[in-house]
Amino acid sequence: MWHTPIMVAGPGTYVDDIIQRAGGENIARDASNAYPEYSQEMIIAKNPDIIIFSYHGTSDGETVESIMQRPGWDSINAVKNKKVFYIDENLVQRATPRLVDGLEEFVKIIHPEL
Repeated sequence: MWHTPIMVAGPGTYVDDIIQRAGGENIARDASNAYPEYSQEMIIAKNPDIIIFSYHGTSDGETVESIMQRPGWDSINAVKNKKVFYIDENLVQRATPRLVDGLEEFVKIIHPEL
């Protein structure tokens, strides 16, 4: 089900702010626009420790399992360490009070020890 390019949340987005507030580091923090599109190769090269994904609009069938099975992604730390997570888009992609719930979910994912 994987598609390329992959849209990621860059600087100035709700998701970028949530990642930072949760103590994480966004791989797209240095992008030149809010929603850059990354190739499979670029994500592999950036080698994230955690992958958190959601859907914008309708689901394209992505699952944690399908992401972990993408060709070449077995070299990504997040995949090797089984740190790929789905989060409900309603918690992070709309400017509503639920952004606080989204932040709490990101904290649980990024810092499970808390």
